[in-house]
Amino acid sequence: MLSLLLNASALAARNETPSRVAMLRMAEQTRRESVRRSAMAASGYEQLLMSGTERLSAHYQGGLRWETLSRLWNAAAAMGLLPAALLR
Repeated sequence: MLSLLLNASALAARNETPSRVAMLRMAEQTRRESVRRSAMAASGYEQLLMSGTERLSAHYQGGLRWETLSRLWNAAAAMGLLPAALLR
């Protein structure tokens, strides 16, 4: 009786195994595709951030800044080198 039950359970397991393996393979393929899409999106954001940081770095390495120009303008006005009409 026991061997009959064992054989029956073995036959039942044989029919389910291929479909379970197929489901696992499909899930793995879906996950890989998701990871691939996420990597592509992350690469786009990374390139965007890198170009922004490069531009900021170039800006702060540049010569004359707006703050410096404003200080020079105010200093020239304080010394009377600029006419009062330009200051308004």
